[in-house]
Parts: sequence; C-alpha cells; structure tokens
Amino acid sequence: MKVISSPGISEQASTAKKKKGEAAGFSEALSAAASGMAKTPSTGKIPPLMNVSGNAGSPVSNEKKTMLREMEGLLDVMDRYLQKMDNPRNSLRDIHPLVTEMADRAQAMLPLLDALPEGDGLRDLLNRMLVTATVETIKFNRGDYL
Repeated sequence: MKVISSPGISEQASTAKKKKGEAAGFSEALSAAASGMAKTPSTGKIPPLMNVSGNAGSPVSNEKKTMLREMEGLLDVMDRYLQKMDNPRNSLRDIHPLVTEMADRAQAMLPLLDALPEGDGLRDLLNRMLVTATVETIKFNRGDYL
C-alpha cells in the first residue's frame, strides 16, 4: 500500500502546532493577569456622587426639593399605573382614576418645567416624565388598551 501525503493534512498539522503555541501564550497571559489582580487591593474609596444639576456640594434649594417631591409623586403614580396595567385582573375602570391622577399631576407640573433653565439636567428629566405621562394618558383615553 502506497501512502501519498496530501497538502491538506500537512497544513492541518502545522495549524494545530500554531494553536498550541497560541494557547500557551494565552495561558501565560492569563496567569500574569491573575497574579497582577491578586496584588491590587479589592477595596477602595468610591468617588462622591454629584447632584442633578452637576454642582457637587451645593445645597439644594427649597424650590428644587419641592420640585423633586412632585416628580417623585408623579413617578409613584406612573409606577402604580404600570402595576395595574400589568395585572390582567384589573379592569380599565379600575385603572381610570390613576390615569386621571397622572394627567392632573402632569398638568400641574408644567409651570415647574418653564421655571427651570435650558440645559439643566432636571429640566430634561422632568420633560421626559411629562411627555411619558401625557402619551400614556392619550393612549389610555383613545382606547389603545381595549
């Protein structure tokens, strides 16, 4: 029987040798990284957080505190709305008072939006909340969830 070497077989053998070399290089790199991680401390100080407006350490005014409370109230209503909409046992009549409250709160917060300066992060957040509340109110009243 005569054995003829095929070029494909010799290429596979050389590729396998290369992969073994790469695997050794990877295992060396992995062990070096693992030993480097062992030397670094596992705990450290966390940098202080900045408030919404980006001025670290500045006190929050009473107006902003009131605004934040109002925003939190709207978020609470929106969260209760989401929970009721998610539960199939609740009818739309059960959910309607929440939609009305959400629309009323959003309408009452419109002047707060105008009071904030352009470029303020709180203004952007409030705008997104008001848009979401208004869109959900429109969709509910239009009958999208029937």
